[in-house]
Formats: sequence, structure tokens, C-alpha cells
Amino acid sequence: MLKRGSQIIWPTLISILLSVMFVTTLAFGVMSASHGMIVYEKAYAKQIALLLDKSGAGMEIKLDVEDVLNLAKENDFKSDVFVLDLEKSLVKVQTRELGGYEVYFFTDLEIETFKIVGDKYLEIKIKDE
Repeated sequence: MLKRGSQIIWPTLISILLSVMFVTTLAFGVMSASHGMIVYEKAYAKQIALLLDKSGAGMEIKLDVEDVLNLAKENDFKSDVFVLDLEKSLVKVQTRELGGYEVYFFTDLEIETFKIVGDKYLEIKIKDE
């Protein structure tokens, strides 16, 4: 009698557990999207990659990134919000611990400076050839 009851309980428990995990993951995604984190990360990563691709030697670019920096502060994100990986030709924008958005760029120019200036601007300097 106990064996038959345990055969019914385990599949039910597993399906309930999987359902709870699915709903939790879905709720986290909706919460992230509702705060605009994903949208900002994606937009700024693409914009920076396009700016790098279209830039020429000796150019200096200042991009107002105050919105993204404020979003990262609201999420208590302590790491670098903007990451430039020259080996992989990759720009990453991240405003939360899990996630972020990565975009590849295609320029062969040497990037001299990639830093936040005055908690408002992202400064990018392309080296003269």
C-alpha cells in the first residue's frame, strides 16, 4: 500500500517543483524588463559598438550614459557597467549581477581611452595612426 502511494506522490512533487522554478524564472524576467534594465543594456551596447565601428583615427567620443549608471546604482551593482574586451572585440553593458548585454564590434583601430568621466559620460578616444 505504501509503495502505490509513493508512486503517485513523486511525479506530482516533481511537476510542482518544476512549475515553481519556471514561474520564478518568468517573474524575474518580467521584473527585469519592467525596470528597463534589459532595454538600456541592449541599446547602449549596440550604440557603443556602432560608434566604435564608424569612428576614425584620432576621434574623441563622449556619450551621455547617466541613465545606465543610475540604473546600476539602483541595483547596487558595484562592478564596471561598461566593459570593453579588445581581444574579443566585445562591448558589454551590465547593470545587474546576473545578465548584461554583449555586442561585437569590427573596427581595427586602437582604442586609447574607454572610461567614465564625471559619473555622467563615457569617454572613448581612438588613437591616431
